[in-house]
Amino acid sequence: MDMRDFVKRNEKKMNMISNGIIGIILIPSFLWVVPPAVQDFPNVISENYLQAEGKVTAWDYSNEDEYQTRAVGIMDHKTKQEISVTVYSKGIHKGEYLKVRYLPNSKYGEIEEHK
Repeated sequence: MDMRDFVKRNEKKMNMISNGIIGIILIPSFLWVVPPAVQDFPNVISENYLQAEGKVTAWDYSNEDEYQTRAVGIMDHKTKQEISVTVYSKGIHKGEYLKVRYLPNSKYGEIEEHK
């Protein structure tokens, strides 16, 4: 049996399986990202951001010299709660002081102060 014959006879089944696998991956990803972004749309228009400032408790330390999207945990001084925020920055380390403003639903933000 030749591989081309096998693929030709099973092409529809293989397409259904691959489409199912892609759907299983993409649908949850879509539902995880899009609804929070839609909920934050009014906050962006009205510039209604939340703020947190405090020491870094969790950080992404890969490629520290390059700007990239990073997940950061901050122990907020005011609320005494740990806030997880995604920011675009260079390397951030545990114990550093950050002041960020972020969107309440998607938790995407920007660094206002970094010490």
